[in-house]
Amino acid sequence: MAFALPMSWFITAICATAIIYTILGFLRPRFTRVQTSPWERGPSRRTGLQLLAILLVLGVGGIGLYTISGQLWILLVAAGLAFGATFYLSQRIEKAFSGSFTEGK
Repeated sequence: MAFALPMSWFITAICATAIIYTILGFLRPRFTRVQTSPWERGPSRRTGLQLLAILLVLGVGGIGLYTISGQLWILLVAAGLAFGATFYLSQRIEKAFSGSFTEGK
């Protein structure tokens, strides 16, 4: 949805998001007391790659369709679908990661 903002706000939104997620990534081991990552485990890595592919398709597709048509609702739908996919698949990533972690794999 940041693509619907004016250029200065777009750059600010993208940079702020990147900084926030980077900081959260660094803080996660401190609060969870777990030094390993879901990207190190097979099942959670596969689900994470599926999520990444879905988000790329939705992001590129939504931006492309918005650029062609200029209709803001396209970005809203793409953002809603991206949120839903992230919510659903993140739970699957966590479940796969915790399962493989407790099994010692």
